[in-house]
Amino acid sequence: MENKMGNHDGRVKSAILCVLLSLPLMLVASAFCPARAASEEAGRLYEKGNSLFKQGKYRDAEEYYERAIEQVKDFAPLYYNLAKTQAELGEYEKAMDSYREFLRLRPTGDKAREAEASMRRLESKLKGGESAREARMSGSQETWQEPITGMEFVWVPKGCYKMGCGTWTSYCYSRDNSVHEVCVDGFWMGKYEVTQEQWKQIMGSNPSYYKTVINGPVEQVSWTDVNQFISKLNSMGGSRHQFRLPTEAEWEYACRSGGREEEFAGGLKDPNLVGWNRDNSDSTTHAVGSKGPNGLGIYDMSGNVWEWCQDEYTSDPFVDQTRKNPVHTGSLGSDRVIRGGTFDWHSCYSNCAYRYSGRDRPSYDIGIRLVRKP
Repeated sequence: MENKMGNHDGRVKSAILCVLLSLPLMLVASAFCPARAASEEAGRLYEKGNSLFKQGKYRDAEEYYERAIEQVKDFAPLYYNLAKTQAELGEYEKAMDSYREFLRLRPTGDKAREAEASMRRLESKLKGGESAREARMSGSQETWQEPITGMEFVWVPKGCYKMGCGTWTSYCYSRDNSVHEVCVDGFWMGKYEVTQEQWKQIMGSNPSYYKTVINGPVEQVSWTDVNQFISKLNSMGGSRHQFRLPTEAEWEYACRSGGREEEFAGGLKDPNLVGWNRDNSDSTTHAVGSKGPNGLGIYDMSGNVWEWCQDEYTSDPFVDQTRKNPVHTGSLGSDRVIRGGTFDWHSCYSNCAYRYSGRDRPSYDIGIRLVRKP
């Protein structure tokens, strides 16, 4: 049964509970316990979030705080602790929003003054250009390594964004520029394109055309080949670790550093700084990660090789698309979406919104990047 907090005019329809913290708080003192408190479930989630924060598991803590807020929206300490957690993750704009909500609910007192001071520090970082990339350099990025091949994955927080080729992009095709809002759940995105050596570890051979490139991306793999690779990798990982191709919506969201208005990965105007294309590649693939990362610390999303997505390719995919976690599954043998541009095409095709179709057959300029299921 859903419990709700009472409001100021006294219409209280459920029991008033007080959330007491059993562990010493790093974030807020027990004085925060309000007269009209959160529901039992929200209190449980809140305490779990506090425990995870103390362990340095900021991503998990963020999730628990957000789940608690879904149940009780006017419990001030939740927003304060959520803001502290988001600041640790480098999500400074989100942290600012959470502090504002806290101050709306609790405008005075010691914690209000601390929140205001924290906001001033965050504003200084934002104005000074401390981006998600700099936050990553300071160690706040959350990563995970697959134990068999050593593939690295970066956590991409859930969010909503304007998918498509918007005004922030200078080169749009009609099939790309249907800007629309899409929301995706959090997921683990491959930090790099899958390499030839990693493919060989699982499949036993290297199909690539550019075999002499050290630590180069695997290519010459069809969409069907890729799914066989994933199936075999999943069988080795057991139930703990499972992988798949990214959906088209997930791919663009990650490419744009979590849905920011970026033309090329990382928001840089010069695509040569973040990827390999016809202008700088010398007509060959290059080692993964040899150009700069985007704002999430993910490499080669604007160049090197095209990357297969889950989705079936259609020229107008957004007509019947759902808002949350959209994907066009299609049928076996159908053309599939490829994203990210390639070393032998002009850099304009490496923008974050550009989408192209790939037939289900090997090509010397199509590779893969995986998603680990949460």
